[in-house]
Amino acid sequence: MKLTRREFIERSLVIGGSFLLSSSFAHAVPQKREERWIPAYEKLEKEGKLARRIEQAYSIFENCRCCPRQCGVNRLKGEKGFCRAPNKPVIYGAHPHFGE
Repeated sequence: MKLTRREFIERSLVIGGSFLLSSSFAHAVPQKREERWIPAYEKLEKEGKLARRIEQAYSIFENCRCCPRQCGVNRLKGEKGFCRAPNKPVIYGAHPHFGE
């Protein structure tokens, strides 16, 4: 019987999961926490640090060192450097990145 890659992974997870849930490995399985996940920016806002971080980011844009070219253009005045990055930050993903 030939397994597809997907079937192999699914079966491996089931086997591995039941192995980890045995009594000898019960201590290795993290316990379920009741608290909800809170994004870092919410924590910074509550601590009063978010505004300062935003100011620091915009000060970096005055003498841009965001990409490896470190061209030093003033992105706040609309200047474009080698990387052609815009003068406002762009968020491409806003979800938890667990394990990074």
